[in-house]
Amino acid sequence: KKHFFIATIIIYCYICISSNCQLYQLLLTICVYSGTPNTGSLVLLFIFEMEKNKPLQTRVYDSDGYRLRAEVICFRDASRKEVLLISAQRDGSGWTIPGGGLEPDETAAATALREAGEEAGIMGHLQEQVGTYEDTNNKTRTQVFVIEYTGDLYNWMEKSWRRQKWCNIPEALELLERAKPLKVPYLQKACYHGNCSELNSGDPIINGCSYNVEEQKVI
Repeated sequence: KKHFFIATIIIYCYICISSNCQLYQLLLTICVYSGTPNTGSLVLLFIFEMEKNKPLQTRVYDSDGYRLRAEVICFRDASRKEVLLISAQRDGSGWTIPGGGLEPDETAAATALREAGEEAGIMGHLQEQVGTYEDTNNKTRTQVFVIEYTGDLYNWMEKSWRRQKWCNIPEALELLERAKPLKVPYLQKACYHGNCSELNSGDPIINGCSYNVEEQKVI
């Protein structure tokens, strides 16, 4: 009977995760209905593993064996004076831009729009691609796109733990420099393409669309 109860709770949690149920609702369910502390711990571990690893996710690689990814810079409007950052870690530390791996039969541009919805909870119109960078340590190649914000999603995949922050450009550059410095040149380049008035004229702009990473880990 006890094993049946645990299995029922796990199945219920899986359904909630699949339907983007907020994590605190799952935790509340566990606290109220779990029979023992050990049961609750097992289900909690299951939840975090399920959220960390998207079910049935298939990674896509190029002919060189590099995993293909896309990231997205989300501007609030055409002026490009504000950009959306999201928390990089579950504990809320660090800020980054949305991004993730391509899925089978999905273009990089489609991935960028999907990740904006899954990680940041927003919708937007695709603008341009500002570059591609390569991480030789983690064997990934990432295309970076720009979108213009059009609205919020009511419910989204990582709503339970991601924080959002609209920043002016100097603040965004400073926050990215602290946590994800590899992404700074691409925000600068996106501002340059859009003649962003918030970017200082002395800030460096990368040339071309390729940026090779030898030592920095990209997540």
